[in-house]
Amino acid sequence: MKNKKTKIGTGELVGYIISGAVALGGLTLAVLGIIGRNLSNIENPLRQANDKLAEAITLGFQPLGAIILILGVISAVIILLVVGKRVDIEEERQARRAQRFSLEQEQPTETIL
Repeated sequence: MKNKKTKIGTGELVGYIISGAVALGGLTLAVLGIIGRNLSNIENPLRQANDKLAEAITLGFQPLGAIILILGVISAVIILLVVGKRVDIEEERQARRAQRFSLEQEQPTETIL
């Protein structure tokens, strides 16, 4: 097959940016949880925020960050699958057109008398 450069659609680009931002936010939250747990000062603001969040929703920074990170990655994979399927359908459509065109060119033309 020919290597054609396909343009990225606006919706696809926005989807990638949003899923990347969500995944980055989850990673940041998880890293802040690790940092807050490993600081020597027990009364640091990160540990206090982590403890308050754990009291409120029973999840600290690390598990919540991991869940958010996974959601961002899953949304990016779904976007990749949808776009990949659309590109495959378009390539198959173009291949069928090329095949029909070549069959039409091979057939002898009939002249009307």
